[in-house]
Amino acid sequence: MKRLSEMLMESLEEESFEGYIIIITNDDSYGKLTLLNEGVWRHSGEKDYWLRKERENELWHVHIAHERHKRTKIKQVAWREDGKRKDKKTFDTNFNGIETAKRITRDVLGLDADFILESVTGVGEESLLLEDIQSIGNILDVYVLSFYK
Repeated sequence: MKRLSEMLMESLEEESFEGYIIIITNDDSYGKLTLLNEGVWRHSGEKDYWLRKERENELWHVHIAHERHKRTKIKQVAWREDGKRKDKKTFDTNFNGIETAKRITRDVLGLDADFILESVTGVGEESLLLEDIQSIGNILDVYVLSFYK
């Protein structure tokens, strides 16, 4: 492996050389560096799933899309780090692979594997929105649903 100084000197001799941006950082600066990738589509590690992580009003959110739909907002899903859906009017309620998208979102946002992300289930022309699930002891789970047309 070449040393940085050797690589730089060789590059300076090339006619096509345009320049480098070099960032030297420590562990305390890592959070600031994640902003460099903010808003950029990148592969999720799952076949045909792409993600874009952004920050809005102090909350991170993640958009998930299949490669062919990265530019089609109505074919994407997105959740905020608090579990709420982002872009509710364009959220694709028929997204193919929704559970994989949820798992990717939880991983990217550092959420627990059982963290509840809002989802919508169609009921005829109306829909139910799962807002929350809470356990009361080992006996009862309480599901909080919103109903809307």
